[in-house]
Amino acid sequence: QEAIERYARSELGATRATIIPSDGTTRAFEREEGLSLEQERELVARAGQGEPRAVGALYDLYVTQVYRYCLGRVRNHADAEDLTEEIFLKVMGAIEGFEWRSLGESERSPFRSWLFRIAHTM
Repeated sequence: QEAIERYARSELGATRATIIPSDGTTRAFEREEGLSLEQERELVARAGQGEPRAVGALYDLYVTQVYRYCLGRVRNHADAEDLTEEIFLKVMGAIEGFEWRSLGESERSPFRSWLFRIAHTM
């Protein structure tokens, strides 16, 4: 199984990648580019099967973006943190039923679109 790369953006905007090989070991390093759609698709599939590392990787990949979206809506750090937590609990509770559908020629992630649709309705 190919290694999955996950990226988390810190508050300063730095990108950190962690390789998660199938043997469960991890190794972090700095890198500029992001996940390919195929890597994200595999990660979503693994999270849908209940794999904790995949769930954590998706959380790390999107938590800062979701938090910033929430902060823009509620204009309060504590409320944005609470809303972000609620969104991820809802997403992770429903991810088993998520169906990856291509967005055509677009390089956009169907999972990201689904995640932010949930965030918008919360």
